[in-house]
Amino acid sequence: MGTRVLQSPKLCRCTEYFDAAVLDAFPKKRTSVRILDAGAGQGSTASYLRSLGYNNIDALTVSKERLDRAEASGLYRNLLYTALKAESTLCATGAFDAMICADGVFPDEVDPDAMDEMLRLVKPGGIVCFTMNAAQFDSAHNSFRLKCEDFISKRKWKLISQGITSQPQDSEKDNNNHQCAERNSSDSYVLVFVVIDNY
Repeated sequence: MGTRVLQSPKLCRCTEYFDAAVLDAFPKKRTSVRILDAGAGQGSTASYLRSLGYNNIDALTVSKERLDRAEASGLYRNLLYTALKAESTLCATGAFDAMICADGVFPDEVDPDAMDEMLRLVKPGGIVCFTMNAAQFDSAHNSFRLKCEDFISKRKWKLISQGITSQPQDSEKDNNNHQCAERNSSDSYVLVFVVIDNY
């Protein structure tokens, strides 16, 4: 599947991909779709999703301070103070229609088992959307990419959309005053999957 180079901020672009996928999966349920905002932080993703009409959003974060801020924001229905790893959330299998992790999955902070929990928590036909640094994801031994590919080969989920977000940074120029076109280290993939089998 080809990728598009996107210039808008990562958060907005991720939620745009997410919104398009959710509307395809649940065309008449936008206001009732149950969403898990994984790595919720202070609620930026939920705020954006609320502006689109979503209002059934739960937060998950490992930061008590951020969870307190998320609670104060009033953006979330439920708050989960836990890491995203294998069966750590105590939520039922298939509890959510969709999951978004717009701020990114960071290999040095999140265990690859998080992918198993992402899959378990979202019902078949539901949507999983996350971002990850493109250079890290493309590296030969990236365990997250390998896990994604394993889920695809086992028909656990299907990649339905992929894009690249480009973070603004100072332009580098070559000796001919042409801007360099190489991907910079702050580029991230936006990856959107539909769950086929979460068992």
